[in-house]
Amino acid sequence: LIGIRYLVRGHYQGDLQDYIYALNDPNMGVVEVAISQVAIKGNSESLLLIENFLNHSDREIKLAAIRAYESLGAEKDAQLIVAGIDVDDREMFRAWRLCLEKLTNHSIGVDLDPDLDARKSIVQLWQQYLGN
Repeated sequence: LIGIRYLVRGHYQGDLQDYIYALNDPNMGVVEVAISQVAIKGNSESLLLIENFLNHSDREIKLAAIRAYESLGAEKDAQLIVAGIDVDDREMFRAWRLCLEKLTNHSIGVDLDPDLDARKSIVQLWQQYLGN
């Protein structure tokens, strides 16, 4: 983990490839940093490498993947995002929601911290908006 954090401090030719390689590291802290750096240094094609992390069991990995999609994704990726929304986790829900808003340039609901019923309603509205 110390090694990848050191790499983040600078830029060098081929750094993206090193971060892509680090996506397979057994240390989840390394993977989290790698996802974040791929989101910064990569492009929309890099999301193919991150897609499986949207359903990862580690919460921080999942958050990093959502934020990567927010950074690099396009409207076509919104279907992937809405499919994985977790209404029970408020922070995760906010991340999903911000990502969807960025990808679609559309907003549903304005409450900063909606209650569970409102979150469920917002998910249904997003599904309707996206045609699910």
